[in-house]
Amino acid sequence: MRITLRLTGRQHGELRKHLYRGDGREAVSLALCGRRVANGEQTLLVHQLVHVPLDQCAVRTPTRITWTTDLVGPLIEEAGSKGLALLKVHSHPGGFDRFSTCDDQADRELFESVFGWIDSDLCHGSAVMLPDGRMFGRAALPGMEFLPMARIAVAGDDLRFWDAPSIPSSSLDDKAFFRNRQLFGEGTIRRLGALSIAVIGCSGTGSIVIEQLARLGAGHLLIVDFDHAEEKNLNRIVNSGREDATSGRLKVDIAERAIRWMGLGTTVEILAEHLVHPDVIRRVASADVLFGCTDSVEARHVLNPC
Repeated sequence: MRITLRLTGRQHGELRKHLYRGDGREAVSLALCGRRVANGEQTLLVHQLVHVPLDQCAVRTPTRITWTTDLVGPLIEEAGSKGLALLKVHSHPGGFDRFSTCDDQADRELFESVFGWIDSDLCHGSAVMLPDGRMFGRAALPGMEFLPMARIAVAGDDLRFWDAPSIPSSSLDDKAFFRNRQLFGEGTIRRLGALSIAVIGCSGTGSIVIEQLARLGAGHLLIVDFDHAEEKNLNRIVNSGREDATSGRLKVDIAERAIRWMGLGTTVEILAEHLVHPDVIRRVASADVLFGCTDSVEARHVLNPC
């Protein structure tokens, strides 16, 4: 089971403001999260933050915090009625980058109550924010089993990802990536190799985006486009030829053929469907990053619901 936690840049900033008050002592917040469950993966998406007031914390030290459970009951009830997950986030002002024995005890007590109230096999979560904003976490499973979160992702003015140490990336030892490392650095290239990226539309703009992502070493590309190549497309679809147009080859097939021909380690998955198809939306939602390269008003509306 792979568990991912996602939050917005605004939510991350709000958490950091509450958890780090400048006094060097721990603080705690709670969150209700939506869930996506598919293919052995669970994704938790923060919907609502509830910060535990400092005056409701009986103990606040640099390494330990205890707090009233008055806020927990209503949140558990709401989580149970709406199928949401409960997430606890607290701070480690000293920068300790693992769960402590105090954390272990507190999480067992909290999630025993949660699972006692909510009869579900789905996970809940606990996370820690460090002083520099980095986060790590674990999922609480029935039976009080804890599983490290594979990835915590923040989408704001910048994209930030914190992975568990075991998360693999694509093979980047090939000499083909030597110049990439020189320009962008080893860390950036390895980060790209660990990401799943969806590209919606693979014509004039999308085919160029796909070409660049594959040559930069993207780990996995999910390409969505229902359309076929035509002669009028040949002046702008990278890697297409006249035979593709005369045979009416799917644009996603052209992109897949090019990526596999490169042989640079990027895995590829194609969906020859409209983005608005429910199954496609669910699959695209699992990607770490989305590129909208479509001129369809409907598709743009789906990609930008706000």
